[in-house]
Amino acid sequence: MTGASEPLRYFAKIGESYRISQTVADLGEGIRQYIRLYDPDELSYSCNYSEEGWVDVVPGETTDFGRLHFGIVSSACPYVFSPGWSHDGSRILYLSREPGTIDPPHNLWLTSENADINSNGERLLNMNNYGGRGSLYRAVMAPTAARADEMFFLEQNALGDNIVYTTAANAASQSFLNLGSCPFNCSVLDLAWLPNGSGIIVARLDRDVGSQTAPRGVLYRYTFADRKLTEIIGLPNEVIGRLAVAPDGTSIVFERGRALKNTINRVRRGEEIQCPCELWVVNSDGSGLRQLTSDGRAPAWSPVAIPDLPPQVSEEPAPTETESLKTEASRKEGGGNGGGMVQPHEVVLLCLFLFPVIWLRTGALRILQRKNK
Repeated sequence: MTGASEPLRYFAKIGESYRISQTVADLGEGIRQYIRLYDPDELSYSCNYSEEGWVDVVPGETTDFGRLHFGIVSSACPYVFSPGWSHDGSRILYLSREPGTIDPPHNLWLTSENADINSNGERLLNMNNYGGRGSLYRAVMAPTAARADEMFFLEQNALGDNIVYTTAANAASQSFLNLGSCPFNCSVLDLAWLPNGSGIIVARLDRDVGSQTAPRGVLYRYTFADRKLTEIIGLPNEVIGRLAVAPDGTSIVFERGRALKNTINRVRRGEEIQCPCELWVVNSDGSGLRQLTSDGRAPAWSPVAIPDLPPQVSEEPAPTETESLKTEASRKEGGGNGGGMVQPHEVVLLCLFLFPVIWLRTGALRILQRKNK
């Protein structure tokens, strides 16, 4: 747990319940601290036996986090993830971890916005057909009509991370983006198209193998016209995670933290930033770096301006002092989200727990859930 001097280790028997207590340092009021319960024999149970959570401890008090269910039936691997819209909102690109083998691949799928609830859409890429290839963990479609059929996906294999280009019409034909010495000395955590389709923004963790240079979280811009990779901002000894580009392309919001998640899931889903983490925004030229929130993740921009709404008058009576205290206690236990109204074209912070959440092209939200037949 974050704030502890060292981790607790114990031998757990199947079918038994355990109460785990640990003395930890408080990181400050309203700052959630990360908890992870896992089996160190991770290679045997890549998605099982790994549970996580967050809690805001209070100095001098015992905070009850609750129960973590820890077993073979609770899988930390999602079956459908990385959803994203086509430029016109008519199609959704996503990755699916399809069962059927001991080590199911992440395949590339495309479905219609109006698809039947029992339809998975069209499988564009079946990774079972590619021996020796890695695991796909991020996919994004082009944002313009001129490039409507184009897409990138991220792939992790034994040698590192690759950025792969393909099209919906011929996904079997792929090309790898040349990033120089990367992937051998870097990890790619996320990428996003520039709104005009002229290039992409890439979040990487760069390591200078064999030197004393500190690893850096870096945002890069890659432009197709000159095939040039330009650094926007670099943060020594820090990690830049998931990102989102403003609809007008003038700024980028991103996760910022101190470390990567240390779980075997990275072999299948790519490296991820260790949260709780911060959200920061920077101008596309690298200027104007500023913090949005001290506790946020998974940023997503609204595709349209959100209108200012008049305040609603409540007909309910004002809460009593006791009710107010209960509300504050509940907010503190849950961690909170900072509150406040979202202004036009400001970032909306989404904490994704069970299902992916993406913006509809009209500015509404949609939750994607795959049901077992």
